[in-house]
Amino acid sequence: MTYFFDAAPEDVFDAWLDPDLIAQWMFDPGYREQRAEDIQLDARVGGSFTFKLSRDGSPVIYTGTFVEISRPARLVLTWQVVGRDRDTVVDVTIEPRDGGTFLTLVHRLGVVPDRIVEEVEQDWSADFTSLARLLN
Repeated sequence: MTYFFDAAPEDVFDAWLDPDLIAQWMFDPGYREQRAEDIQLDARVGGSFTFKLSRDGSPVIYTGTFVEISRPARLVLTWQVVGRDRDTVVDVTIEPRDGGTFLTLVHRLGVVPDRIVEEVEQDWSADFTSLARLLN
């Protein structure tokens, strides 16, 4: 997936590692009925994260580990929804372009049904729309 942000690469990158910002853009209640309850992360290679939220009245927990952090150009992390799937990998590349930032996200899901791929694409697209609003 790709997305253009009218913001500096450093701002787009930092939004991935700031718990307050993550709560606002990644778990935007304007997109679906959800609320971030606890965002914990250790933003270093080998560090982990745990995002606890309430979605549609049920608890959801995301966990993972930071594999690569190269500010402001690249971020690679494992990603798992606890109790639902195995670790996947999220690879984010951030490039300055046309006075803003071009973000490319590759979420390696492995072999999954097409409907899961569509859901993941919709979720990231909504997340990026929320992030763009937040950064403007």
